[in-house]
Amino acid sequence: MMPRMKKTEVLPPAGPSIEPPLGGKLTIDENRNRLWKEMTEVRALVRQKKLEEAFKLCERILDGNPDAEIIEALMCPVDADARELAPDLMYDLLASLKLKPLPRSLKPWHSLMRVNLLERLTRSEEAFLATEELTRLPARYGWMRILRGIMLTRIRFAYKEAETEFRAVLKTTPRFWKTKAYIAEAALCQGERQRALKTMDELVSGLKGYERAASLGWKGELRLWCGDYVGALRELTESIRNNAHMSMCWRAASLYKLGKPDQALTELDAYLKRWDCDQEGLIWRGEIKRKQGKLKEALTDLDAAVRLRNAPLWAHLNRALLHAANRDFDAMWSDYYVLPAQVVSFFQWKCKLSIETDRSPEKVCKLLEAVLEAGKGLRRNDCYLYPVWMERP
Repeated sequence: MMPRMKKTEVLPPAGPSIEPPLGGKLTIDENRNRLWKEMTEVRALVRQKKLEEAFKLCERILDGNPDAEIIEALMCPVDADARELAPDLMYDLLASLKLKPLPRSLKPWHSLMRVNLLERLTRSEEAFLATEELTRLPARYGWMRILRGIMLTRIRFAYKEAETEFRAVLKTTPRFWKTKAYIAEAALCQGERQRALKTMDELVSGLKGYERAASLGWKGELRLWCGDYVGALRELTESIRNNAHMSMCWRAASLYKLGKPDQALTELDAYLKRWDCDQEGLIWRGEIKRKQGKLKEALTDLDAAVRLRNAPLWAHLNRALLHAANRDFDAMWSDYYVLPAQVVSFFQWKCKLSIETDRSPEKVCKLLEAVLEAGKGLRRNDCYLYPVWMERP
């Protein structure tokens, strides 16, 4: 049984980080710090279109026996965040890959870069087809194959096929532990909650230090999605106490779902102070503030969330409810009509509503609140996660 937490308990602030998108306290290991600095150099060389130099540096990083965090960074030699590179630069880089031959030894990085660029330019089908090359690479580059597994879930919703790819990655690069967490996600999307949690248990038990804390946070996130807020809170609290600070967002969501919105906001404020462009954190804070009637503050967060990378379901949904509360029904309809058609049509059926024949704001709000309730603790926009919370006939 989890001990009762004091009402005034506040988590320690997140520590410094070389890579803002990644949480956790940096190790004092000098080799790892050097690899991180070199990864930053790789991305700078990419921005300068010096691809051969960038790829040679990637080879050197790979020679340093990198851990899972650095391997994940190597997966994205283009940038640390999808918003960093302008489309014209990405097209220039694609043309450069085609027109300027590279040494044969750097061919794997050429293939990886092409997948990255196509995906960021939203040429998803081309990106997926380009991942076929990654399956034929030598074992040294076996970890690159994870991109095909990820795309099988996110583009094709082919969870079993994705698991095959993930297991192939683990055979060549067992230290890339995050691959096993993707297997757990795929199991959850197939309705196999117990297998998902068992997979995460096995993963957590085999890791130490920050990696264990980060994997425990991932497991807590899965519990949050399933509505197990007490279990999620327990694991996310332990994760954060061991310096996996990205778990702060999900712990705040657990606190909110357990009826502690003020404590949740305190932790989200601390989290967003350091990762101010985290879409999920902005959505959660915007939702909580909307529920509290702080509509102006909520709108600031939800507007910021909408501007980040995509048109997220949960941000538009919350913003539509906010506009309805402000009686700005034109703005409400603007957000409503960008919601995914499959979500809207399913919940009209589930709630026995027909928004097309009865366009009253009250009916829209009822439908949107039903979506929020069904979503439980999940506020990630990824369509491949719909099976986790959308029960369909």
